[in-house]
Amino acid sequence: MFDFDDARKKHDEAYEGGHKGHLSHEVVAGGVAFEAMKKWEDHQRAEGKPVSHGFAKEALTSFTGAEMDKWAESKGMNHVDKEKAKHSAKHQAQDLYDQQYGGQDAYDPSVQAYWHIDDC
Repeated sequence: MFDFDDARKKHDEAYEGGHKGHLSHEVVAGGVAFEAMKKWEDHQRAEGKPVSHGFAKEALTSFTGAEMDKWAESKGMNHVDKEKAKHSAKHQAQDLYDQQYGGQDAYDPSVQAYWHIDDC
């Protein structure tokens, strides 16, 4: 199962490893999912408002797609590989969200999460 530690490791490899054309879709997707989750959480904390899980997942999916596009452009990834990685990243981001917030009634930025991405 894809979890926080896997996501953090993949993030480090995808974002801090320089330009590596040999990164698998799994590594790229995991790294992008982690980065998108962090950016989404930062955005929601700035807004300070609780949101439903449905809205949160839709917003996180959008953040993930945009982050994948940005990563792929900066690394020169081709369109087919980018779309495969984007699809996987969206699923992995939603898995991270479910692990983190699935047991709550809604996403509330004022509630401390089980793990906190900024602590990494």
